[in-house]
Amino acid sequence: METSSDKGPKYPYGLQLSLDEEQIKKLGGLKGAKVGGSVKIMAMGDITSMREEARKDSTSKNISIQITAIDIETEDDFDNAFAEADTDEED
Repeated sequence: METSSDKGPKYPYGLQLSLDEEQIKKLGGLKGAKVGGSVKIMAMGDITSMREEARKDSTSKNISIQITAIDIETEDDFDNAFAEADTDEED
């Protein structure tokens, strides 16, 4: 997880996806992925719970989502798809 030098983690807990070898093979869109690269993630999910809690000085909300379908493309795949579309339009 990326960290910010003075405030701890750059992103909150729970916002990182970890995929094992089997999941990477099933997705297929991670071929050519590199550390430091970017990906486009498209997903569908079911809301499994919602919670709102009121306290004396604050309130908090929480929504849990179970991902049911996901597709991931590397930044290169995404850029190449647009390049191919531009080429198709010129024909």
